[in-house]
Amino acid sequence: MGPFLEMKTHHTTAALLVLVALLAGCGNDQKPSSLPIKAIVQAQIAKLKGGGQAAPTGPVAEPDGATLAEGRRVLQEGGQPVIAVTDRGLGLATFMVPLGSNSGVITWANPEYQTIAMRDGVILATRGFGADLMSAEAPTTERLFTGTGAHRRVYYVLDGADQTQKLMFDCQLSVSKNETIQVLGLGYETKKVEEACVGGRGNLTNTYWFDENGTIRQSRQARIPGAENMQLQAIID
Repeated sequence: MGPFLEMKTHHTTAALLVLVALLAGCGNDQKPSSLPIKAIVQAQIAKLKGGGQAAPTGPVAEPDGATLAEGRRVLQEGGQPVIAVTDRGLGLATFMVPLGSNSGVITWANPEYQTIAMRDGVILATRGFGADLMSAEAPTTERLFTGTGAHRRVYYVLDGADQTQKLMFDCQLSVSKNETIQVLGLGYETKKVEEACVGGRGNLTNTYWFDENGTIRQSRQARIPGAENMQLQAIID
């Protein structure tokens, strides 16, 4: 089950699918579309539901295979990569598309202009989530994929006085197991790798699911030390 299907949020499955389709307006520009995305999404939800009522609150029902297939088709027609992001600690479930890139680092964004900067699926910075990761020194995807060995990871975060703090972690990689995962109705055979890190401000563990091409198809990564990990799924490459 995809991450947003597991969350109890105010979004319906239809709302999420329409939201991502509308995000195609961001394209490859360096800033988000100026369209009133929220208003358009609300109108589209009402149209899908056959009336002008707002989307209901409460748990999201798990859709059937046909609904998942239709959702994937809608996303593919957007013509750009799409990721699903869930942060249980923040009660967040959203889709993101590329906003811009610089030296191999892609910044992903949603209509609320929350962003995640990643290199090949590894989080390097966040903005718009309250307590954000300002930047990070992280291993490459190739290094993580080996599933063995030790390395140093560094997080730069703000303290209560808005001063940048450098947090260092000693990390050890291990291959957990091979696992089949589901991403919006498609199954992937993956290699599951865990990155266990120990630091002066506590411990953290990042988990990555690599598909047969070495792509991080799913991951659970620390946004900042002490916060619940974000889950990310690569839906459309």
